[in-house]
Amino acid sequence: MSAQPVGWVMRHSPMTGAAFAVHMALADSASDQNGYRIWMKHSTIAAKARVTRGSVVKAMRDLEEAGLLTKVEDRAAMGQANVYVMEMPVGAAVVFDPQTLRAERAGGARSADKGCAQNAQGVRAQRATRTQEEPKKNPNINARSSNAATSGTPTEQLGLVAENGDRVQVADAIDELFDDWWDAYPRKIGKKLARAKWRQVVRELGGIAKAEPVLVEGGNRWLQHWRREKTPPALIPHPTTWLNRGDYEAEPVPTDTARRAR
Repeated sequence: MSAQPVGWVMRHSPMTGAAFAVHMALADSASDQNGYRIWMKHSTIAAKARVTRGSVVKAMRDLEEAGLLTKVEDRAAMGQANVYVMEMPVGAAVVFDPQTLRAERAGGARSADKGCAQNAQGVRAQRATRTQEEPKKNPNINARSSNAATSGTPTEQLGLVAENGDRVQVADAIDELFDDWWDAYPRKIGKKLARAKWRQVVRELGGIAKAEPVLVEGGNRWLQHWRREKTPPALIPHPTTWLNRGDYEAEPVPTDTARRAR
């Protein structure tokens, strides 16, 4: 079992209901140690997902059609479970994002703070009005209320949060794209170095909008190549090495072609 497939399904799976339960059960059985291969009988998957066997058959068919499950060995003639590879496409749409939920909660808190600030300004304005009408009763209130009402602090603070929020959103988008790539990359060594290099590559390619298609297409191109060649994880370059060499812009060479070139 590997945490990456489970996290990917939770974040990106387009399935719902019983199909999502089956997708999660398959992810829980996938491991990067064997190239995310899965071989389980339908009855076993059904028991694990708490669904019927018919739901498993339909869900696996839907997953294959969606390109999220690939059959690599058909063992039905031998009375054994077929072998599948769980696919985790880089750049897949985010269906569930915990960061978005946190941002929504934070936005609600900011709205509440803003409402409190507006109420406070309303109270100060009322006090200022009363002071102007009765200046002789308490002349000091007008001075404190005037200073507080003209400071503009709540508005300035909200403006600063909005500007910082834009920068945070860009950084989050870069890190989310990296997390998707890291989850799919077969060899997981040096995540901290790889993340730093990833950010550098995004800058060198001209920003997230220009970098995303290059990195997504390049990553998927190499993932498909390694699966076709059945490349052992030990022979796959470290993530940082792959980025340093600019392999995201390179075309992988099939083994037979490489041998003939020699």
